Amino acid sequence: MAKKLMILFFILMIFSLNAQYHINFTLEPPFYNGGTFNLFYFNYFADFDLDDSASQPLIFTINIQNVSSEYHDYYLRLDGQWSTYTGDSILTPDTNNPQPGGMEIITNQNIVSHDDTSIYNIDNNFDEMQDALEDQVLADETGRMPDGVYAGTIQAFEPGTDNPLSNQATIYITITSPTPIILILPGSPLGSPPAEIEDFNPNFVWVSNLFEYTFKIWELDDENITAEEIALLNPLEVIDGIVSTTYSLPLSVQLVNDQVYAWQVSAELVTPEDEAVILESDFYLFIIPSAGATGGGDNTAIIQNMLNQMPPGYETTQIQNLLNGGYVPDEIILEGEVITWEQLLLWLQNLSNGTWNILGLTIE
Repeated sequence: MAKKLMILFFILMIFSLNAQYHINFTLEPPFYNGGTFNLFYFNYFADFDLDDSASQPLIFTINIQNVSSEYHDYYLRLDGQWSTYTGDSILTPDTNNPQPGGMEIITNQNIVSHDDTSIYNIDNNFDEMQDALEDQVLADETGRMPDGVYAGTIQAFEPGTDNPLSNQATIYITITSPTPIILILPGSPLGSPPAEIEDFNPNFVWVSNLFEYTFKIWELDDENITAEEIALLNPLEVIDGIVSTTYSLPLSVQLVNDQVYAWQVSAELVTPEDEAVILESDFYLFIIPSAGATGGGDNTAIIQNMLNQMPPGYETTQIQNLLNGGYVPDEIILEGEVITWEQLLLWLQNLSNGTWNILGLTIE
């Protein structure tokens, strides 16, 4: 045991002798290390100018501190990765900085640009990754950062060698596309007759991959109302800060018979430029008839709402007529296996975020 401790101490002592510099590699808000983000980044590539670092958003900052008693020649190696693409930069200081106790600061704006705004001579090899990112943005026509994990490491080395002179600092973030907010239960889309339900405290269900939602519900005097007209009405209830894709009304909100209700879910996204973008679902309408609901209940509604998402070109009229005529589905078979209604909701989540695509649907 003593021998192992001595070996560990010897290794730490060697590292401490070689660690002439300490590096902090930090992401700028709204990013944070290891986080997953749904972001709109409208102008990043549109305004990208290699000759003007100030035109780029600030994404990360690197602090290089001299923690020794003298200056040591060094170079920095920055490695980056996105998807299957990699790149690197070699940063060589053209001054004897930082001096003992001093610090140098460099950002992504300095590294990617050509306008020499730092003390480092920068040899970039990010062209392949940058071209791939730009191609993806053009293909998506979104102007936003493509999905995937973005990772970077940086470390100081002795010139001409691979001998480290600092710690290795690492950052990574995950970007996921914001998916539409698709309402599932209860209700039917605006423009259709309100769905009939029996539960005075229904469970509101939707699918999306966002992080925080706002729920709104309205009482309507006329079911033939437009979305613009609903938005002008005072909601019966507004609930902010919902972090799941289900919600039940508080006991203080009492639904009544024969009243038409509309509900909607929204979410706010903040861009790295601190601009707020509000994503909203469609409106769904429902009613609790005093004579009792007709139809197949929640299970039938799940199927009907899934049919509403079918892409153009798929004939669903026959199935819709069956459901509207009172047919109640017994089993759901997906890829040859019987699945539950809860599994169907998960399937709808994958449908909404583009993981799966509908090829066809039959009822036997």
